[in-house]
Amino acid sequence: MSSLKFPISIFGEAPRNHNERIHIRNPTQLRDKLRNLCMGGLSKLQIISDFDRTISRFKVNDKLCPATFGVFHLSPHSPLEFRKAASELFAKYHVYEIDPRVPYAKKNELMEEWVFLSQKLIADWRFSLEDTAKILDSAPIFLRAGVAEAFSYALSKDIDVYIISAGIGDMVTALLDKVLNVRNEEKMSIVSNFMHADESGIITSFKAPLLHSLNKSQVLDKATMASLRTNTILLGDFPHDIHMADQVGSETLLTIGFLNEKEDLLKDYTKYYDVIILNDGNFDILTRLLQFIDTKEVDETVTQVDTDNLLKPLIAV
Repeated sequence: MSSLKFPISIFGEAPRNHNERIHIRNPTQLRDKLRNLCMGGLSKLQIISDFDRTISRFKVNDKLCPATFGVFHLSPHSPLEFRKAASELFAKYHVYEIDPRVPYAKKNELMEEWVFLSQKLIADWRFSLEDTAKILDSAPIFLRAGVAEAFSYALSKDIDVYIISAGIGDMVTALLDKVLNVRNEEKMSIVSNFMHADESGIITSFKAPLLHSLNKSQVLDKATMASLRTNTILLGDFPHDIHMADQVGSETLLTIGFLNEKEDLLKDYTKYYDVIILNDGNFDILTRLLQFIDTKEVDETVTQVDTDNLLKPLIAV
């Protein structure tokens, strides 16, 4: 968890998106997974989630919401030359991140290089904590509607929550702290790239290890987790986010993916995710799933009627 505090005055959860749609890859398979989760109960469940464009929105009112690293290079409070250099890095590397044709080893190398250079650029410009607070406070990052309710419910039930972000952990912490007071939550862990400031309040570096979009599977394993839970609900917005749980050893893994644009990629996303939220939707499905498991865990039978009643209010495709 971040030791740097950035008060945020304006942004929290986005307005509810009434145009979201939900696609189920395989209803029978989903029902089987739900049955297993119910039999295990909440005491055996953990949540692993990405942050940028998973917990946070992709767009609000047709305006793109930045990722946490993007906050610096899109802010009018950042120097023009810094913004230009950061934009050049984005233009160079982002095309490789989203191109499925790039071999994994090559993409892994490029993503590490991108994050390293982005961290170095921020450190070289020696932003103060005061300037960084202004930059973050002016950034139009919104959490999805339902985030506070979902995580509040999870934490109230003593479910372990892990946020694995290749963004800037101090900003992730500040954004979540606005709606959840996460600094006081022992059950929530944030694994990310955290900034280091010197005694005069100048950001001089980032703490190790460096985390990028393709090495998230390396930061979470049984040895580093708060407790050994056998079942996992995982949330992400890129296909490679499903690897966040690779070393966890889940008996049952239920995956939820946010396909925020380019719905022609739906077929590809169904290779990875059990449930796919389309059109930059809300976070409500996590609350519904947790409540369903909570009420059904004393009953080993999960029928088609049960799951239909769970999913019907959400599904439009």
